[in-house]
Amino acid sequence: MRLRGATEAGDEFELTCVVHDPRSARRLTEAERSVAELLCEGKTLAQVAHLRGVSPNTVKTQVRQIFRKLNVESRVALVRRLCP
Repeated sequence: MRLRGATEAGDEFELTCVVHDPRSARRLTEAERSVAELLCEGKTLAQVAHLRGVSPNTVKTQVRQIFRKLNVESRVALVRRLCP
């Protein structure tokens, strides 16, 4: 997984993430893993929906399931859980 962004100072950064807790990732379906990877890349729900060819409501449901299965409450916590 890749995470791209910029600091408050405007400096761009890119991180490469590997699954840190493989037991957690195994609990996810293939679709949920794909959504989680896209979220870790910094994609919005709308972008994830477009890339996966599904509705934004489907993505919202998948994100809720991901959060529940991994026992996280935010995207930041998701990245911390899946990336070392």
